[in-house]
Amino acid sequence: MNGVPVRISAELTSKENKPDENRDDKTREPIRQAGSKKPCTVHAGGIDPHRRRGGIGAVSAQTGGDQVVINSGDWIDVYTGICHANLHGMDSYFVTGQTQGHTLARVMDPPTKAVTLIESDIIPIMPGYQDYLESEGFTISKVIKSAGGRKLALELGRESGTTRFIVIDDAYGYNAISVAPYSIVSTSWVIFADRENINEVNNFLRGRTVSGVTIVGQVDRSVSENLARYNPEIINEKNDRFRNNIAVVDRYLAVKPSNEVIITNGEFIEEEIMSGRTPVIFINRNSASDTTLDYVKESSFVGGTIIGNDLANAVKILKDQTGLVFFIKLGQGRGGTGGGFSGGVEALDMFNLPKYEFDVTILSGNYNTMTNSVNIEYGNLGSMGAFGKGTVDLYADDKLLTTIGDTEPFFLSPETTTGRAYQTALDAAVMSGKTLRAHVFLEYGESSGSLTEAIETDILLGTTNFSDSSRLHIIRAVYNTQLEQFSVVLTNPGNTRCFASAEVELSIEGRPEFVSLGIPAEVTDETTLKGRFRLTPADLAENPTVRVHVHYGEHENMRINSLTEEHALEVYGGINELPIVPILVSVISILVVLLGGQCCS
Repeated sequence: MNGVPVRISAELTSKENKPDENRDDKTREPIRQAGSKKPCTVHAGGIDPHRRRGGIGAVSAQTGGDQVVINSGDWIDVYTGICHANLHGMDSYFVTGQTQGHTLARVMDPPTKAVTLIESDIIPIMPGYQDYLESEGFTISKVIKSAGGRKLALELGRESGTTRFIVIDDAYGYNAISVAPYSIVSTSWVIFADRENINEVNNFLRGRTVSGVTIVGQVDRSVSENLARYNPEIINEKNDRFRNNIAVVDRYLAVKPSNEVIITNGEFIEEEIMSGRTPVIFINRNSASDTTLDYVKESSFVGGTIIGNDLANAVKILKDQTGLVFFIKLGQGRGGTGGGFSGGVEALDMFNLPKYEFDVTILSGNYNTMTNSVNIEYGNLGSMGAFGKGTVDLYADDKLLTTIGDTEPFFLSPETTTGRAYQTALDAAVMSGKTLRAHVFLEYGESSGSLTEAIETDILLGTTNFSDSSRLHIIRAVYNTQLEQFSVVLTNPGNTRCFASAEVELSIEGRPEFVSLGIPAEVTDETTLKGRFRLTPADLAENPTVRVHVHYGEHENMRINSLTEEHALEVYGGINELPIVPILVSVISILVVLLGGQCCS
């Protein structure tokens, strides 16, 4: 089991920022000699400054204690096990598959260091892994069986020795990656809470000293209400993963200043990301958000490490605009028998996290010679709403004419299509018989500030000739508390056919929420679009008015017109849709009359 595990990296730098290759950098650790099992990182310019396994040991530096191995298909088990190890200064390893699980013993600490095995009772990656480790000469000092990641987080939280807690919803796995380094340097424990387990979380917190609670990202209202007694710090800027991430980085730097940073997309667990040695900043696969770019430009960072090679394009943009030096962590080598490096480069050990699954596509396009506009049809075939922002490069016989697109993200209602009209004049190209082509690049994501996905395609543009003279008025917005249903009443005052789709924008605990009102429908004299969404009394109190967004047009699949208005939200309380407020007023009036009559008599 001798050998040197080597992480292979590539350096991404600009000529003006290239470090002096002859510089004697005392902060860089030497490469481990053959026979040592500690990993090192190699890149094109020398040795990377990343460093050793194990966290920074915020609670206790148990360098002589166990090493932790996690064997579970539940990502929260893996995450919690690594946090437990890092918080206590122990090395940790996790199983990702059968082949990797059988080679893991070669890169673990020597068998002289005992193993704490954390194993799922429900979905272990490798059943019988304890027997395998023991056959390789390891002593299993403790086995922790997990009945589920959220339960394990509470169980190990009792052993954490911490009084500070970070609460997130596991539906948003990227928040867990964002807070992992901060949890180590601030000696905090990460808890996963939602409507289903908030009572367990409450019981856990009541049984110990609590000096601070931080809620990061979107959580269910029942969670925030139950934890209000701890006066928690709330980090959730419009449910924007990038803004929230930066807020967490600020808190990390306030505890432990750093001029280096790890760059990732928040979609997977990896040892260095979790270590706590440096903060983590998020970027998209294809670009860095303006928020992130501005933050990095104004920061004191001088460089960092990119985890995974699929982010190289986005990091190049980041490097070009900030001048920072980055090392790309591409893969790792496994130790070979007899000492030394075996020569093969393998993928990094990563554990994927759950993420939003979208089904967004670019359907068709044409050029309208009457309105001088390029019309692009986008589709959201999934059951989840999304935000999109399109950029369209227009070509005539492969010569670039112009670039048009959206200046702000727009909402893509689920299970429907959305048409966008981009104004530009292409008549000269059309008249000369040239072939028109559009290269469409669409960024999209779960919120207007988190466009984390992208698709692109080429479309041959045909021509059409029509003017959309459809008209539409929004009459009112209604919410039925018994049916838990929004209704928006529309009318068509014009003489042409009009098809429309609508969304209601409201505020839930200060963050925007969009409710899609079904599939597009033809609007006649008075048409109602409806959509189910549960609102609590507190939600209703927060939303005396709502914004109604309508997309409409003469053609059902190319609704290129839009209308946004703010309307008072009428609240009704029964299947007959009688308004609650007028009923209460009438009842009170009747009681006043009756009581007044009794007094007079």
